[in-house]
Amino acid sequence: MGHGVILGDRIDYTVPVRDSAVSGFSDEDRERIRTELLEAGRQQLLDLGPDRTRVVDITEPVGIAKPTFYQFFDSKAEIYLEICTREIETFTDDLAADLATMDDPRAEFEQFVRARVRFLEENPYVHRVLAEGHPRDVLGSVSQDRADRARAAVVADLVPIVEDIQRRAEGPITEMDPVTVCRLMKPLVLLVIDQQEHPRDDYEEIRDLSIEMLARGLVENG
Repeated sequence: MGHGVILGDRIDYTVPVRDSAVSGFSDEDRERIRTELLEAGRQQLLDLGPDRTRVVDITEPVGIAKPTFYQFFDSKAEIYLEICTREIETFTDDLAADLATMDDPRAEFEQFVRARVRFLEENPYVHRVLAEGHPRDVLGSVSQDRADRARAAVVADLVPIVEDIQRRAEGPITEMDPVTVCRLMKPLVLLVIDQQEHPRDDYEEIRDLSIEMLARGLVENG
C-alpha cells in the first residue's frame, strides 16, 4: 500500500495509493476520499486523541467501509503521522510569516519560543504522535526509519527561522548549530508535558520565566 514519501525536509503526500483499476476508484474519487479521510482523522485526533479514535470513527463520516480505509493508509498510525506533520508544517509556515515582521532579534527569538510552547499547549495529541520515546508510542506500527525522518523533518522546518535570527543577532546564538538551538527548548517541552499530566498553579510563571531566561542567555540586546 502507498503512503507519502519524504522528499528533502518535507513529506510529499501526492504518491498514488493504488492503481485505480485495483482500488475500484477513479483518480478523482481517490483524491477526494483521501482528503476527506485526512479531515475526518484530523478532527478525531485533535478532539479525542489517538487512543480514543477507531478507524471506523474516521471512515463513517466519509461514507466508506472500514476495510476500504486500508486502500489509502496502511494503518491508523500512518494517517496520524501525515495529519500531524501537516499541522506542524502549517504552524511553522505561519510562524515564519509572523516573525518576518519583527526587527528585534531577541524579541523575535522569544516570540519563536513562545509560539512553539503555545502550539504544544494547544495541540497535545499532535505532539504525542511525534514524541520520541513516549510510553504509548502512537507510531509503533510505522517503520522506525520513517518515524525518525518525520521527527527530524519537524526540526528541519524550524532551522531557517533560527538561521534568520542568527544572521541579525549578537550573542551565543550566533555560534551555535541551529538544530542545537531548537533542541535547547526540550526542557520547555517537558515542562508542557508535565503540566498536561500533573497541573500546577505556578506553571505559567515558570514557563514565562524559562522562556525569558533562554532568550536572554542566547541573544544579546540589540
